[in-house]
Amino acid sequence: MIFKNKYNEVRSGWKILLVFLLSYALMFGLSMLVGIIMGIVLLIKGNGDYLINFNLESTAEYELIFQISTSISNILLIISCIIIWKLFEKKKINKMGITSIKKGYKELAIGLVLGAITMSIVAVIIIAIGDVKLVNPISKPQVSISLLYGLIGFIFVGFGEEILSRGYIMSVLKQTRNKWLILIGPALIFAALHLGNEGIDVLAFINLFLVGVLFAYMFMKSKNIWMPIGYHITWNYFQGYIWGFEVSGISVNGLYKVENVTNNIINGGAFGPEGGIIVTIVTCLTFGFVYWFYKEEKIDDFIGIENKEIISLK
Repeated sequence: MIFKNKYNEVRSGWKILLVFLLSYALMFGLSMLVGIIMGIVLLIKGNGDYLINFNLESTAEYELIFQISTSISNILLIISCIIIWKLFEKKKINKMGITSIKKGYKELAIGLVLGAITMSIVAVIIIAIGDVKLVNPISKPQVSISLLYGLIGFIFVGFGEEILSRGYIMSVLKQTRNKWLILIGPALIFAALHLGNEGIDVLAFINLFLVGVLFAYMFMKSKNIWMPIGYHITWNYFQGYIWGFEVSGISVNGLYKVENVTNNIINGGAFGPEGGIIVTIVTCLTFGFVYWFYKEEKIDDFIGIENKEIISLK
């Protein structure tokens, strides 16, 4: 029974592990391929003059490399989810929440607006309290090519992390017939994926977990992942590239730049607002909005109300 449950299904844990292993294998294979191609060109040219001379001290050029790497990683992650889903579940991808954009565009739009508004509320409160200061005033935004790099990169992050954490993992965990595991498990994995980020602490982990549960709640209410994707994109983008905060410990070149007066529980320290209590409060309030917006929708419909082993969620 190590590999299969009592319903003769391959255990969801193995399926989730396979997604990570496949994505890492694809990334390793791609890295090897790029290395071989670069090596061949070096042998032919005899030197490295053909290489683009990126000045990594330049924030914009560093971010370009970072965002390209991040985008490729998330593309391979999405491919891995789809491959393992097709291999074991043998179902259409809309069964893991990737529905037609014609049906989900409203949820996507609401998610984009909601993410932008909630993060802006967080930023304004922190700035107003005085725990951070604006380096460049509101009247002097710093427009740069980084704004475009960041938008593209965070679009891929939004799709990749949501298709993995909500679309794939939550859908696979349905077979456990355990409502709390379906809700909490993916949120814990989502938070754990950020453990290597600079500045993470207990409160930052709790906030990431809460945001993960919020995204799961959106998915369970809407029956698709478009709202979580939209929210995820603008939450990250406005946090970093508009307001200039660190995004989960990662510094970016934003429209504005802020500096912490002191690292504390309000501004989140080196991890950014997600490590602070303001994000905790705003995230909890956002649950109320999602509940109100989908007040007619039942979570049981997502989990599978026909299964008698699942107790009704209120």
